[in-house]
Amino acid sequence: MTHTATDDSATRQSKDDAIERLDVRALSIYAQLVSQALDGESLRGRTTGEAFAELVRCRRRFGHGAAARTVPGWASSAVADQVAYDVALILLARRHDIECSPLRFEHPRQERQRLERGLASRGVRFGDLADRDELD
Repeated sequence: MTHTATDDSATRQSKDDAIERLDVRALSIYAQLVSQALDGESLRGRTTGEAFAELVRCRRRFGHGAAARTVPGWASSAVADQVAYDVALILLARRHDIECSPLRFEHPRQERQRLERGLASRGVRFGDLADRDELD
């Protein structure tokens, strides 16, 4: 039996369909937060450049949050910064036709890395973003 790209695409689509059918109660709290935050966002009216600028802004806030871990209330601010970054990442990935869903953020670091790799393969230069190492 020969393995083809069509087989890979069908398998990937099947996995994506299964992820979309997951009961929201079974999702991690973080995936639920990303999903709810994304509900209020839209690609309409945003250019790819604007989506990238938002990602850069969120990434800088996300990176700087690591330095402020002694300030009262830092944990909720850190989570909010991560959610904002992940929403911006999803919106930019969608602009580049990369399959993504907030439901895949069960393991945020892994999904973030997958989307960043996908964007990099389409020419988005993450090396230009500040505080890269602080995000991982």
